[in-house]
Amino acid sequence: MRKIFLATLFLLTLVTALPTYAQNPNYDVGPVWRVTYYHIKPGQSEAFWKDIRENIKPVYADLKKEGLITDSKVWTILPPITRTIGTWPSESCFPTMQR
Repeated sequence: MRKIFLATLFLLTLVTALPTYAQNPNYDVGPVWRVTYYHIKPGQSEAFWKDIRENIKPVYADLKKEGLITDSKVWTILPPITRTIGTWPSESCFPTMQR
């Protein structure tokens, strides 16, 4: 009798969990973004942008024309500023800072 009760309770828990599984309050229906990162070697940026203009941009334009995508974007990130140890924060950044 106890096994039947526990099995029924387990199945009841599974059945009631199914409708709540599909509800996610952190998701709104909308476009999905695909992000691709490229690491460009120094001195190769002109060749990279030429490849983007000649090969990738026409493909994305055709996909947009067909309605398969809504938009395409290209972002660039500036390289990080290299500093030697002990140069930051300098007094010029924080003039009110006391040593």
